[in-house]
Amino acid sequence: MNMKKSKYWRNLLGFSVGMLALGVFYIILRISFDGAQNYAHPARSQQAPEDNPAQHGVAYQNIELFTSDGIWLSAWYTSPENGALILVAHGYGVSRSAEIHALFARNGYGVLSWDARAHGESGGDLCTWGVDEVQDVVAALAFALKQTEVEHVGAYGQSMGA
Repeated sequence: MNMKKSKYWRNLLGFSVGMLALGVFYIILRISFDGAQNYAHPARSQQAPEDNPAQHGVAYQNIELFTSDGIWLSAWYTSPENGALILVAHGYGVSRSAEIHALFARNGYGVLSWDARAHGESGGDLCTWGVDEVQDVVAALAFALKQTEVEHVGAYGQSMGA
């Protein structure tokens, strides 16, 4: 009888420890999943309407770019004075920078700055950390190459945009 009681308590302890381990494992998986979802769907960082290249004394146009997978991107374009255009890609979790756009433009470069998919004012809700964002760059480059005043194209990127 004593052995039966001992086996019962041992089984109960084993079951309890197993359930506790399973619970801890679930919590770790859930935290990891939620973290991954937060990275794949970043909070949108949007600028104030007055935060644009004009604030820094640079003329620009608001344009929209369309990617091959159907995402529209909100962008600023400034024509080059020297025939060279810089594509400016921002980093993860932020949006295009009026200050960086103006920095290149004030030095005679044309500039094309856009909000990447799932960022700023652009469409899309999934950030793939460069996998699909390549299509954003392709759309920007295609626009740049259609501009008659553009002879050379360079690129500048920060963080994910690099």
